[in-house]
Amino acid sequence: MDKKVKLIHLDPLAAKLAMAGFEGGASKSMSSAKSMLAKVRVEKRKNQKAIENAAQNKNVVLRNMPIDIQRKIFSRYKDTKSILNKSEKYIKNIIKKGKFD
Repeated sequence: MDKKVKLIHLDPLAAKLAMAGFEGGASKSMSSAKSMLAKVRVEKRKNQKAIENAAQNKNVVLRNMPIDIQRKIFSRYKDTKSILNKSEKYIKNIIKKGKFD
């Protein structure tokens, strides 16, 4: 027994997309994992540049702040670096193992 289920879309955009044939959820494929990996790498480069600028005292706004605030900001940059490294490693493992669930 093959019954067709008609979905009622409350969102007009979702209804138009469904009529056009775009159905389904988030794609978890190799390309989306590689795309996420590329985004993480871009963020890592931005964060590294911010760390270098802060360390070399190139950021004028940061330079004029009290030293304790500078240290807090610098530690946040390092925390962000750690999180991005963990994210990159996790995504690489997903790609390596081919597990997209």
